[in-house]
Amino acid sequence: MSIVNRPAFWLENPLEVPFHVNDPFNAPRDYANGLHEGIDLAVFTPTGAISAVRVAQRGFVDRIGFSATGYGHYVRVVHGWHDDTVYVTWYGHLAQVLVAVDDYLNTGDVLGIAGSTGNSTGPHLHLTLQHLGHGLKDYVVDDVIDPRPFFRLGGARPDFEEQSVLADETVPDGTILLPAQPFEKRWQVRNTGSVAWGPDHRLVFAGDVQMGGPAAIPLPALRPGEAGVVALPLVAPGQAGRHRSTWQLRGPGGESAPFTLFTE
Repeated sequence: MSIVNRPAFWLENPLEVPFHVNDPFNAPRDYANGLHEGIDLAVFTPTGAISAVRVAQRGFVDRIGFSATGYGHYVRVVHGWHDDTVYVTWYGHLAQVLVAVDDYLNTGDVLGIAGSTGNSTGPHLHLTLQHLGHGLKDYVVDDVIDPRPFFRLGGARPDFEEQSVLADETVPDGTILLPAQPFEKRWQVRNTGSVAWGPDHRLVFAGDVQMGGPAAIPLPALRPGEAGVVALPLVAPGQAGRHRSTWQLRGPGGESAPFTLFTE
């Protein structure tokens, strides 16, 4: 993953009603270490209906489950952030789950309907936030932190440009090629930022061996969350050995971390 204009991690209101905490982080509990590992949010609309639940930051659904004595129906979303930092959000006590494992969700996408399943005394949304490797221990899950300070309520979202490489579609690292052999390197990528890719977004040569490639190629026009293929025409070097070519996403906001290619 690479990212431009690196904002600090943040969360948005996961509900369609005003943000209101019914029960805060570290409130007394009669399980685990005796402390609440997340926050409980009010879910009723002014008409008495129950709100849909929206993902509070972009990420991948990595677990859907049910615990009769815990979160009831729940969804867990992993948010890989820059500098190899990973946050995880849990959405508990759902009446209905509307996503599947491995789904990619943009910030604000609906993942379910709030409810009162599991260990619950009434409809609400339980939200747990983990900062893997950096949070508190001995709760229901480890690495928890208080979600409240991370919410941006009523403010503008910080725009950022980001791509994730999903797979090498052709010529994986270490591929053996003939000297001067033409080939096409193709990456499956996803626009995981908040900015749509347009004419000003390009893949540019950034260093090492250019391998006969162009100085730059246009990126596919992908909206946030969409996946596509970047195809780069290259020619293997004429000399035997291990060669590296480095390319970068460049948009109006600057350069990202590189794509790299190794051939032998």
